[in-house]
Amino acid sequence: MSWVIFVEEPGVHQVSLPYNVLAAIAVEEHLVWQLSKKLREAEVSFFRAQLEQQSPAFTVEDMLNERQIQIAGSHPLLESSLRIRLTRECLVSQAGANSAMHGVALAQTQIAYCRFVLELLRDFQSKALAVFTPSEFSTFTYRDHLRKDYSFMLERAFYLLRDQPFISTGILVFDPKRHSDDLVPISAISDYFDKTTKGRLRSRLIVPEPMMANSRLTSINQGAVLLSRILSWSFRLPNMKLPRRRDLDGFVKQCNRLRFSFMSDSGHKEWSFKFIETVRAQHEASSPTM
Repeated sequence: MSWVIFVEEPGVHQVSLPYNVLAAIAVEEHLVWQLSKKLREAEVSFFRAQLEQQSPAFTVEDMLNERQIQIAGSHPLLESSLRIRLTRECLVSQAGANSAMHGVALAQTQIAYCRFVLELLRDFQSKALAVFTPSEFSTFTYRDHLRKDYSFMLERAFYLLRDQPFISTGILVFDPKRHSDDLVPISAISDYFDKTTKGRLRSRLIVPEPMMANSRLTSINQGAVLLSRILSWSFRLPNMKLPRRRDLDGFVKQCNRLRFSFMSDSGHKEWSFKFIETVRAQHEASSPTM
């Protein structure tokens, strides 16, 4: 059995967030295509067309900001068919489609869509992984080793695979439109598996060479984007001190249903969501560059 692990990387897009989040959605291989299909169908159902085909195009990054939440809450929930009609009018820029009610419809539709995506991920038994780091490390890169947040993410992927009832392997998938080789080269990930003790151990279950999914499968990557945004804005572990947005509490509950726990080799219970203070490796031999 195999799992496909769709990764959303921090620092690729210049978006102001309280924490960087390296997030991933893991899906059993035999469910990937059906999940991807359902996600694409949801885009058409909610927004008239797939998100990347909108003019101008928008993604889940454009949803759930504080302004949209306020607009959505400024009016009682619209009846579903009316809300979708007004949303479609807004997206095709029909005459008179810039009214306040159109804005309410669009905001409410985006919220409903995000809830649906998270529920769909749960229905397909997806698992969520996330490693938080302070925002000052968003563009840090290293010449000779892998960033520590990536190592922790790969550790969680390894334990997810290890704890399956049957021998399982994992395939890492990145969205080429959202990956920056200047930040974390794919070669650095491959070298981690090939040249470090922990990497070689984890390569027993994780395919060492990540893949780029320039296809319909990137709809699942959008789920990882949504996860990363919600967690950065509103999820907090005990040692994460920055304020959080309480207007996203319902979404955080949905994200929590996707995380998993595991027993580390040291015998401690840990979770798939982890905060670390730095991306620097303990054995760092050279200074990071910006």
